[in-house]
Amino acid sequence: QMQNAPIETAPAVPTWTPEPANPVMEDTPETEPTIALPAETPVPASQVCSPIDGFSIAEVNSIKTNPLKPPSPGKDDGHHGIDFSFWTFRELDTIEGMGITSVLDGVVAGTVNNRFPYGYMVMVETPVDQLPVGLQEYFSSLQPSPLIDLSTSPLSCPAIGSADFAGTGRSLYLVYAHMLDAATLNPGDAVTCGSPLGQIGNSGDSSNAHLHFEARLGPSGFRFNEMAHYLTDSSDLERYNYCAWRVSGIFQLVDPQVILDAGSQ
Repeated sequence: QMQNAPIETAPAVPTWTPEPANPVMEDTPETEPTIALPAETPVPASQVCSPIDGFSIAEVNSIKTNPLKPPSPGKDDGHHGIDFSFWTFRELDTIEGMGITSVLDGVVAGTVNNRFPYGYMVMVETPVDQLPVGLQEYFSSLQPSPLIDLSTSPLSCPAIGSADFAGTGRSLYLVYAHMLDAATLNPGDAVTCGSPLGQIGNSGDSSNAHLHFEARLGPSGFRFNEMAHYLTDSSDLERYNYCAWRVSGIFQLVDPQVILDAGSQ
């Protein structure tokens, strides 16, 4: 269940026409917007674990196949995280089935069972004041992004208000997506750095086995147990959560590479 905000009992939303499955996204602008992460500010070393079992953070960085590409405001273009994959590595000939491990201590904030676009997914929340010291200082310095008006968004989004997300404190939320199968974890379960979360797969909007790793900063205590879009059978709650997470600005996109770099120093 959602905490701190009545997400399941959100006000009635206006009728809209659902998007067809697999819509054609608008081209990303030639000049990509940039995320306000001051690269010149070093993040001190802290306890951060690799997201792939048996791989060091340096090895994970070497198999990054798709970097972060910030979307246009209010749109769902670009690429909202980092992808990791390989055809061959060491003596391995596939990444499919490899273990996914938690990068930070935290609490499971949601799981999604093979819904487009994330497929099988686990989300882990870590309150900013519980992050390792270096990351705590870094993310505490980032100011919340403004709420984006979605009335002209190409997505079919219910009305979303910032009052619906009046949480106490701020948290870092990490998504691990396109897993092989359903997670055995439940929302509210505690995990620690290095805890197993599932296996790398090819579910959802994916053309090859890979791990999609995504990070957002937002109000603490929220749960995303349903999330989907671009499906004719997606529910109001699935679309509400997806739009709140992906395009509203309430959960602001941050570069997950900053987290991995903190652990490799």
